[in-house]
Amino acid sequence: MMISSSEIQSQITRIEEKAFQLKEQKKYLEALKKFDELIVLKKEYFGDKSESVVKSSNEAAIICNILSMSFLQKENFNVSLELLRKAESLTEEGDRFRAVTYNNFACVFRRTKKLRSALSYLEKALEIEYNYLHYSDESVDECLQVSNPCDIHLNICAILSQMGKHELALQHAMKALILIQDELINKLDVLSQTEGGAGKKPEDRLIVLCIAYHNIAVEQEFLKQYQAALNSYAKAAQSATKYLGEAHPMTQNLNEVLNQATRKIATLIQKSFNKTATSAGYNQGMMDLSSQQRMGKTAEDLENLIRQADFEEEEE
Repeated sequence: MMISSSEIQSQITRIEEKAFQLKEQKKYLEALKKFDELIVLKKEYFGDKSESVVKSSNEAAIICNILSMSFLQKENFNVSLELLRKAESLTEEGDRFRAVTYNNFACVFRRTKKLRSALSYLEKALEIEYNYLHYSDESVDECLQVSNPCDIHLNICAILSQMGKHELALQHAMKALILIQDELINKLDVLSQTEGGAGKKPEDRLIVLCIAYHNIAVEQEFLKQYQAALNSYAKAAQSATKYLGEAHPMTQNLNEVLNQATRKIATLIQKSFNKTATSAGYNQGMMDLSSQQRMGKTAEDLENLIRQADFEEEEE
């Protein structure tokens, strides 16, 4: 018995509504089954490459990514990877949702200590993102809704840091900072012009701003750029205080990190001074007491000097 075109369309509509309903209810496995069923029907009716099929495939890919990250949290890496492979097969080469999938592949490989594989997938994701931003007719803000090169740069920074490539990691953290600053300027400008939006803040992106400053600080510290590192730690804490508020967990954490970094770096400088003083003593004989005092400031003294130097720099 032949099924009429109207019956097929009605069936597609019913399945599609059910699929989105299940997705909205966060019943992702059931939703994925419905989207799979929907894609088969749409391919038969509209053709493999139709816009309708692509849209449903992207929805299924999104669900695969959500489920994959859920299984990653449970450390079920095999299932997580299988879901990402399915998402990859559902998306087209160069598609934004393929970039999301590549980014999540990198998350899995990073957790399983396969850093080179993680880096490779992030580089692929970054290439897709920049191509899309360059050639898309959408506004930049719309382009950034799916995935964001800023976030990918931060992920690359984290992996390069694990690999001990701190100069490259610092470059990616700085690129992320520039991107998130540009994004926030645009977002805050749009909100200020929207009715009732002036007081709203894109908290999730402001957190990314703080993370970018923090990552820069970490890499500068690895590279022994101590004054620059302290300034970046301070900017991370100041940004969190200004935009998120003193009570926010991120603010409290970054203030504690700043205090720890100040103490740690003061101690490192103290050790360096002591080493220099000892070396000079061997080479030049006995030092007078005042010279030893000049060379041997306590870590507490240095910590106060560092804090004062930071304060003076901010005042300028």
